[in-house]
Amino acid sequence: MGRCSPAAFGVQQIMEYKGQVTAKDYTNAQWLHLRPRKLFRYIGFVISIFIGIGLFGTVVDAIAGDDVELIFWVIWGAFLYAGIWFLAINPVRWKNHYKQQKLLHEPFEFVFSDDRIQSRSKV
Repeated sequence: MGRCSPAAFGVQQIMEYKGQVTAKDYTNAQWLHLRPRKLFRYIGFVISIFIGIGLFGTVVDAIAGDDVELIFWVIWGAFLYAGIWFLAINPVRWKNHYKQQKLLHEPFEFVFSDDRIQSRSKV
């Protein structure tokens, strides 16, 4: 026995989706694409533990009165640079990219029916 669909009776099902990309959506998508793969996440975690142990040892040596080595300042500088880059510069760049992409500001609409998928936009 065949399946009975609404189209067999001349009824067409239609689903519409309307939306608009906001600056927040755009920056959230950029953050999503920065997530590392599982392997890199594990490797980064292990490397971070080793760097943390090294920094802790350097701080303990500095407190004990020993000279602070150059690597201490290099590692802290790298952390500071990465923090400023990812938490301050990148979000500003992404917002500027969104402002420049005028096509992203316009609302859009998708219509899904039994026989077609149609997209509409003012552009």
